[in-house]
Amino acid sequence: MSYIKRLQHSEFYKQMDDLIRVGLRRYQDKFGKNQAAEGKPDYADAFTDSMIFRWDSQIGKGPESSYMQDVTGAKRKHLMVKKSDAETSFYYMGTCDIISAVGDKKMDNNGKMKDITKVTMKMHQPVREDLLKYLESNLLDEEGKAV
Repeated sequence: MSYIKRLQHSEFYKQMDDLIRVGLRRYQDKFGKNQAAEGKPDYADAFTDSMIFRWDSQIGKGPESSYMQDVTGAKRKHLMVKKSDAETSFYYMGTCDIISAVGDKKMDNNGKMKDITKVTMKMHQPVREDLLKYLESNLLDEEGKAV
């Protein structure tokens, strides 16, 4: 039985909803006050809607790198994301296909331009709206400012 079909059963849906709520509360308690990581590159990773995810590879990983060849050449692609660098947990979003992988340049922390790959992925199933809203919400520092 697929995950989508299981969500249609009220008891399973309630259990998943409870699990997500507990996880969100634990996240807020543990990570809600973390500062942004210093010296980290600014990645442009985000969902544009419930089906499309845009990802910038790590700096130095252009389309011809062995890393990107492995990513684009994998038979099955599973998307896992983190809300922020401060977070240690990943969220499994589902399977996807790469619809484009284009080389670009981005400045590293030393001011040098390096190769990256701008990747656009299409999910096999739409990501739930509540999860998208959570991932897109800002983390706040101790003074209530977005990090």
